[in-house]
Amino acid sequence: MVKAVTAGTVNFTWNYSTADDYAIYDGFSFVKNGSVTDIFSEITTTGQGAYTTIVAAGDVFGLRLDTLDNKGGRGNVTISNFSAPVPEPFTIGGSLVACSFGLWMKRKQAASQKVT
Repeated sequence: MVKAVTAGTVNFTWNYSTADDYAIYDGFSFVKNGSVTDIFSEITTTGQGAYTTIVAAGDVFGLRLDTLDNKGGRGNVTISNFSAPVPEPFTIGGSLVACSFGLWMKRKQAASQKVT
């Protein structure tokens, strides 16, 4: 599960398959703040599509692949073209590096002013 840092749209395309008799035994869903929205759980073994929903800042969301019977084979989902209002790891890392550098420069400047 991830937390949306700003309001925005979650978009992705998906491709589902299962070795089970039907996808209904291994459903694929989207979870937002504990509410589950079924994306695919049909009486077939394959499917594909696109999913779009809106999230607010602070919403916690994720994807879920369940099994009802734990027999016959697992469900498989491939997600592509995913976009959502969440921070990228490089953005967070870059911000930390920039803040650390700024603090270091400020301390260095304060130390040099004390010396003179």
